[in-house]
Amino acid sequence: MAIRGILPIFAICMLAGGQPAVGEVSSWGQAQSLPEGTKIEVLLASNKTVTGTVAQVSPEGLALTRKHDSLQLARSDIRRVWSLGKGSRLKNAGIAALGGFGVGCAIGAAKAVTLSDMNNPSVGTRVGYCGAIGGLFGGAAAGVTAAIPATKRTLVYRAPDVKP
Repeated sequence: MAIRGILPIFAICMLAGGQPAVGEVSSWGQAQSLPEGTKIEVLLASNKTVTGTVAQVSPEGLALTRKHDSLQLARSDIRRVWSLGKGSRLKNAGIAALGGFGVGCAIGAAKAVTLSDMNNPSVGTRVGYCGAIGGLFGGAAAGVTAAIPATKRTLVYRAPDVKP
């Protein structure tokens, strides 16, 4: 029963991530407008991901510079291009705190019987354990997430799907 209450909260937290819609198709013109030196991530047709900075973008493809080498990628080999920017650690920590609180709250309310050593604990007891365990889980999730560097990915180009 407690799981039903957590699923909508979890779904909302996952949707708040800001990922672009699956059906969204960008034009190559947006990729061509990327300034030189922009950090990007490219998904190739071979499902390999390449990260680097833009050296040049042309109608035929793009050139990337990486730490030790440079790459020429043909437009036909590119599935998606994302520009990478600085993300918000605070936003990510807040989302993780909400998710952690939701999971911890459900666990605390469900385990109130065992933790309080009562056969049928009152609603107030369940709410107390919900808040305590939810706060513990939420704080831990926020702390761990805040320590991870945040990167904001913005979809710049998505190749049209070719059906055989």
